[in-house]
Amino acid sequence: MSTEAKSEKEKIRRFRDRAEECRAHAAEMKDPDARAGLIQVAESYERMAGAIEAKLPEDTPPKS
Repeated sequence: MSTEAKSEKEKIRRFRDRAEECRAHAAEMKDPDARAGLIQVAESYERMAGAIEAKLPEDTPPKS
């Protein structure tokens, strides 16, 4: 895997981690608007991760 692909996979992981953090904070919110806002932020992080993931070349299995 190239250094660039590793960097992109790290971005994907960070975006998904942030999305999970937003969802966890949203679950603690009493205010429905605040909860909805955090869920929207989480969804945005997931979309960004998905967009990067879609551009990555598929890993090819090692030759045996």
